[in-house]
Amino acid sequence: MRVGNVDGAVLARLQSDAPLMAIATDGVWYGNGANAHATRFVTVTRIDGHTEWEFGDEAWIELPYQIRCVIQSSSATQANDAAARIHAVLNRQEAAITATGFLTMCCALDFPIRYDQLDTANPDIRWQHAGGQYRLWVVPTGG
Repeated sequence: MRVGNVDGAVLARLQSDAPLMAIATDGVWYGNGANAHATRFVTVTRIDGHTEWEFGDEAWIELPYQIRCVIQSSSATQANDAAARIHAVLNRQEAAITATGFLTMCCALDFPIRYDQLDTANPDIRWQHAGGQYRLWVVPTGG
């Protein structure tokens, strides 16, 4: 299925935002793609999906994504700043998310994500996570 084009469009949209990339200097990654030494990055994970059918064709596809900035820090400030950028870039910004073969109908925040985590190898290290679960609705265009 071509839904991978939508995944790529979400990644590209986040990667194109200079203020976000200034915070997440180790990049934007799909799933667990960040390298082992990364300490400031964004992860994008499609967590489910639903296709609505009409007259035997795909009418639209609903795609929820978990998108969060992960920063090694004892302070949540920069992770929260990154979450604000993610929100500004994606929430209700349908025209900015362009995927070959799809028209983006809507992109909206379902709920915010914010937590900290102790490092499994060194409990003196904390990881800050901030972002949200966003839901995209796209229409296949046959392209």
